[in-house]
This record gives sequence, structure tokens and C-alpha cells, in this order.
Amino acid sequence: MKAKKRLGKFLRLSLERPSVVEIILTLLWFGLAVITISNAGQDLLYLIILWFGIMAIGAVWALRGVFHLIRCVVRSEDRRLALKRLGAWSVLPVIILLAAGAVAKHNKLLTVRLKLSEAALQEFVQKVPPGADEEFSEKKRWVGLFQVSDVQHLDGCVRFITTGDGFDDAGLAYCPEGSPPVIGEDYYRHLYGPWWVWERSW
Repeated sequence: MKAKKRLGKFLRLSLERPSVVEIILTLLWFGLAVITISNAGQDLLYLIILWFGIMAIGAVWALRGVFHLIRCVVRSEDRRLALKRLGAWSVLPVIILLAAGAVAKHNKLLTVRLKLSEAALQEFVQKVPPGADEEFSEKKRWVGLFQVSDVQHLDGCVRFITTGDGFDDAGLAYCPEGSPPVIGEDYYRHLYGPWWVWERSW
């Protein structure tokens, strides 16, 4: 009987307010979303994790919202308290949704991430010799806030991969002397100054 009461109390409290674990998982999801969106491309694995993560987290938050709405209807004496609790726990998901929507509509995170890493990246590209160099082309390394690989120095332009992009790759190109070279199905999008987004299709 005591175990049943404890379980009932635990479930009731879990529905009434978000747990620390839920809050942490929600913030971790948002952090991973920011990291993924702020790169030159969106890695397929990260997108899958984000998709299933938002489905699971959203289901929990939605369940709690339905619980509070039902409680408001069925137990009118607790309506004010239920609405107060509903407003209290809904602050975080509303902020997350608004922030995610703003990021999706006006994505400047890549530019911000690049500016924060620009000094380190410029120092790095100065060390890359012209042509193909095994030490730079094959080794993965962290430069600023980016993990770079497949570094190439072609026609005065240094380009490198920073992430996957679906079934392709994506990265950045530093071209102080003009437009980057197009090889095969390469696609470029200008960011600012000498910096370009590089998408490499296979």
C-alpha cells in the first residue's frame, strides 16, 4: 500500500512539474541543436538524434500540459493552482521553441562561430603549404570551434571540411584573393570577407 502511494505521489509530482533530468535533457538538446546548426552543414547523425530527441522531449512536455488542462476541467477547485503550475513549467519549453524558431529563420550562428574562431583559423591557414600535403589533408584537428580535416591549398585558397552534410561533406574556404576554385560538383556560398561555405558533393 505504501509503495503504491509513493508511486502515485511520484507520478503526480512528475506531471505537476518538470524534473531536473528533463530540464537538463531539454537544455542539452538545445545545445546540440545550436552546435549542429552553427556548422557549415548538418551532420546526418546529429539530425537523427535531434529529431528523435525533440519527439521524446516534446511528448513528455505535451503529456504534462494535457494533464494540467484535464485537471483544470475536472477539479475546478484547483484551477487557479493548476494554471499557475502550468505557467511555471511552460516557461522553459516556450523559450526553447521561440529560440529554435528564431535560429531557424535567421540563422547567423555559423557567422558567430566563425568570428569567434577567425583568429585561430587565419593562423592555421597561413601554415598550409600549396598543393596536397598529407599532414594537413588527412589529420583531424580542432582549430578554434571547428574540427577540420581534408585541408587543401588550391589557387591561393585554403579549404577544409568541418562536418558531414547529409550524405555529402561541408566546410569552409578561405580565399583572400578572389572566388574559390570549383572542382567537380563543388558548391560555394559567400559568408563575408574572404570566407565561404564549401559543400563537397560525391
